[in-house]
Amino acid sequence: MRVFQLAAIALTGLALSGCKTELNADIPLSSLLDSEVTSVPGTLRLEVLNCNDYEDSRQPSDSLVKAQELLPTIFPDAEFTECYSQNMTSWAEFSLELPIDRDNDSEKFASDDSFNVTTTENLPLGVAAPPALIERMEQARKSEMMMPDFEYNIAFNVINDTDAAFPVTVLSAWADDTPLTFQGLDIPAGEQFTLRLSDVAIDRAIYNGEVSVLIDFEKLLEQRG
Repeated sequence: MRVFQLAAIALTGLALSGCKTELNADIPLSSLLDSEVTSVPGTLRLEVLNCNDYEDSRQPSDSLVKAQELLPTIFPDAEFTECYSQNMTSWAEFSLELPIDRDNDSEKFASDDSFNVTTTENLPLGVAAPPALIERMEQARKSEMMMPDFEYNIAFNVINDTDAAFPVTVLSAWADDTPLTFQGLDIPAGEQFTLRLSDVAIDRAIYNGEVSVLIDFEKLLEQRG
């Protein structure tokens, strides 16, 4: 069972129209390299039937109200920001902080309140799923009688805001919609790209507590050599 299967069941079975859940965040490389940075802002959006009540458009819809009630029970620090329609789909959007975990310990997390962004010298970017978070998702699933069919997406906008190119190896993800598996990628200074996790990466996060998505292969070899 995938971590986002639990998330989507818990977040979209609330009499919502579809089963789409999207988690996005901008990840500047400077944030990963600076140990003083403890988190990055993220956005979680859920598909809902509609934003407004059918009988009174000045009132929120029932599905939006339920989403606003349920989400903080899973992500305690999440805050509702807006509801809007885009390409015939209505979205409830929430903001939340994604803590940065730097200790490379899959059993200890920077925070249990959300997904953690992981980073070390030779594993620049990954995602961790704390067991406490997964447990809250499962509790929400059991309480809401939710449908298991869904679509999900987790994507990082990786920004090289340093003054040098940043060579990495992508383990299992899409880079600007190009599927990559253990493939080198050079991020020029001042450039950015979208990194979307694969199902394999999500599976590994759930079974192992965390998954690395980008690695610095040269530093990894130096460390092990």
